[in-house]
Amino acid sequence: MTSNEDDHDVLSLIIILLVIVTVNNARNRHRLTKSALVHHCFSPWITLLRNADDGSFLTVTGFNRSAFTALEAVVFPEDRTATTVLAEKRGRPEILDNKGKLGLYLLYTTSRMEMKMLCLIFGIPPTTCIRYIDMMIKLVVKRLKKNAIARVFFPTTDEEKSYYASLIARREPAIQNCIGFVDGLSIPVQCCDEVIEQNKNYNGYRHDTHINNVLAFAPTGKIIYAALNYPGSWHDSQVAEGLVDIVIATIGAFCMCVDQGFPRSGELFEKFV
Repeated sequence: MTSNEDDHDVLSLIIILLVIVTVNNARNRHRLTKSALVHHCFSPWITLLRNADDGSFLTVTGFNRSAFTALEAVVFPEDRTATTVLAEKRGRPEILDNKGKLGLYLLYTTSRMEMKMLCLIFGIPPTTCIRYIDMMIKLVVKRLKKNAIARVFFPTTDEEKSYYASLIARREPAIQNCIGFVDGLSIPVQCCDEVIEQNKNYNGYRHDTHINNVLAFAPTGKIIYAALNYPGSWHDSQVAEGLVDIVIATIGAFCMCVDQGFPRSGELFEKFV
């Protein structure tokens, strides 16, 4: 190979790297001035909040209106004193009200929407958007951690299990004694500079970095077991080891519906079906 060919190969490699860097920078740009945004009082979020039917609201936020209102009451309780409220209102007024903050949080956590898209929907600049999201993540965790309705627990009494089984049998008469459904959920995450952490989260099946979770649902839709934030390289059967122990010890004559990613033999025969 001649020196000219070597130079040509190096130049080609540099051009490819420059293209990759340019594309990544374009994807991660967050600069939006207020002049580029609609006023927040006339934003698409306000239109959705005021005019959307229950189905459209559910499609965008993941909550119907009654559930959204219930969550708002938990995250922003109304029993605060007037003094506390006035103290919070000092200085520059808030751009988003409580409904807007909660809506922003839900769109951020239930979608893969980029920051610039959220800014366009809510009519707020990126710095304000990031500040609201950081604040809401801390606030929601703080409020729901103490809320009884938000608790995740596996049914312990035969009466509760029989009730769940009856709901399923009412819909599908051929299925008896089943109290819920189990499935895995793999969520994409950003690459990590730490080699060991990156290797743990790399999912060969999906060819990307993920975290793996296993969720069990009652027929009412309530989550009754959650194994969260396990490495993406782990199989569902490994993530579900805690649930397996609970099922073997407590499920009795009942069973749970699973897919082929979970074991169904040995001690789990006729318990995972």
